[in-house]
Amino acid sequence: MVLKKLVRIFLLFLVGVTTTSLFSEKQTSGETQYRKGILLLNNGPALSGEVGEFQDFYFIRNSKIGKKISKDQVVDFISEEYYNKIIYSSALKSAFGSLVFFNASADKQWRGFPQDNFTNDGRLEDFFILWIKISLLLLTAAAYVDADEKNHSLKNAYSGFNDKEKHAFQNSYTRYQILGGVTIGFFTFTTVKAYVRFGKNDHYKDLQIQGRELRSFGETSDPKTSLLGAPNIQFAFTLYF
Repeated sequence: MVLKKLVRIFLLFLVGVTTTSLFSEKQTSGETQYRKGILLLNNGPALSGEVGEFQDFYFIRNSKIGKKISKDQVVDFISEEYYNKIIYSSALKSAFGSLVFFNASADKQWRGFPQDNFTNDGRLEDFFILWIKISLLLLTAAAYVDADEKNHSLKNAYSGFNDKEKHAFQNSYTRYQILGGVTIGFFTFTTVKAYVRFGKNDHYKDLQIQGRELRSFGETSDPKTSLLGAPNIQFAFTLYF
């Protein structure tokens, strides 16, 4: 009897622990993740704070107050790291960097925050573009050397008996021209793309970061005043932690 009671108690304990664990996981998975970042407001400033994203709105807060801001009033939500990259650079520098360092300047385009530990800051694209450019340059250089050798062979051949050398040179020179054109075209394309994508999101919408005033959330004297200049009392309240 005692053993049966102990077994029942143990089983009830296991059921209770399992239920609590599952409930806890469900609650945790449903929690909104807050992260430090910058909200870019429509026709307004860049607002720095701790931000949580919901279906129809963002909630920005500090240690004292919080505010709900509709997504219709926000251009995008970006990281402080990306903000600083754009502030201290320019589209021209981004294009020049792409040309000189053989990359795509992919980090100058906002692609959102990393998800599931997957970095989406453009490093992978930069890596592929780097090796494509290096490969194209090597192939073009090899084609040039081959065309130059065929040209010397053609010069050294006897006139009237050089059809084979002439044909070989023409093929080699055509190959060099094609590879050279592809290389120049690819370098031009990536340079122009680096210029165009600077300061834009993945939909190529200009975030206008450099023309915005940066404020820390809570700097405004009245938290009941809308950050866009219109009253917004129903969305402003104090949070207590």
